[in-house]
Amino acid sequence: MNKIDALFIGGSSVDIILRVPRLPSSDEKLLAELIEKQPGGFVSNTACAAARLGLHSAWIGTVGNDEFGRILLDGFKAYGVDTSLAIVNAQNATDFTVILLEPSGARTILVVPTSDGPPHLKGEAHAILHDVKVVYLPPYKPEWFLPLADVVHAGGGLIAIDVEASSAIKGSELDAVLRNTDVVFCNPRGLALMTGSDDPETGAARVLEFGPECVCVTLGERGASVFSPNNRAYAPGFEVPVVDTTGAGDCFHAAFLCEYLSGKPLAEVLQFANTAAALSIQKIGPRAGLPTRSQVESFIGSRGSEI
Repeated sequence: MNKIDALFIGGSSVDIILRVPRLPSSDEKLLAELIEKQPGGFVSNTACAAARLGLHSAWIGTVGNDEFGRILLDGFKAYGVDTSLAIVNAQNATDFTVILLEPSGARTILVVPTSDGPPHLKGEAHAILHDVKVVYLPPYKPEWFLPLADVVHAGGGLIAIDVEASSAIKGSELDAVLRNTDVVFCNPRGLALMTGSDDPETGAARVLEFGPECVCVTLGERGASVFSPNNRAYAPGFEVPVVDTTGAGDCFHAAFLCEYLSGKPLAEVLQFANTAAALSIQKIGPRAGLPTRSQVESFIGSRGSEI
């Protein structure tokens, strides 16, 4: 494996996308249209977005020896994400999600996990942790997460996590993860899970007390805010044609990390990430609209007065 910038762990699934006229009510049968089955998952989408933006990226996780597993691995290959350390387990089915897409572009996601947890990192996979610039992953149990963070930090790398409201890691276990994390991504619901408050300023201040150097709160169409112990920035959302918001946050995270790793000021990092996300929602699916660096920079140049 060539030297990589960013290692992405877990969080991969196949998305079954259905177009619906509205969300169904309880005990109702509603006619839906199958749009497609495509590779997804919030970590793997971020890996593809990061590769598209120029980071040398690799993914480690487990897939089944089935159609969905092949869809996932082919999807990574299409974006240049290294999967040489991916684990194919014939005993497990591949994770999948069902996405209900409304006419407005809003979506509801039903997650169907089938894997047994994070992959075992040993041999070459463990060696990579010493040299990588950033590892991006969901919160996992401290007994697995903390040793990984120790190795990454010993090599000078960063740990970045995405905390969603549906996270299985909560309470004291999540607190332990936060104490060993450098960059925290969340939306207001994820922030409330960590702190009890969905207010970006209040909640982010509480997260920073655990030790992260940066907390980024995505706010959907309202943009995003980022907080560090000595700085903060806010970027409003763009008015762009919305086709599908699936994966917008994943693209945002990838773009944020690309600029953050280069040492840019937080306001510039946020501007770049917000722009990338705005471009990504103009096509169906989490990856069809993923922009290149030149596309993001061109959009910023053309809409500079709005930023």
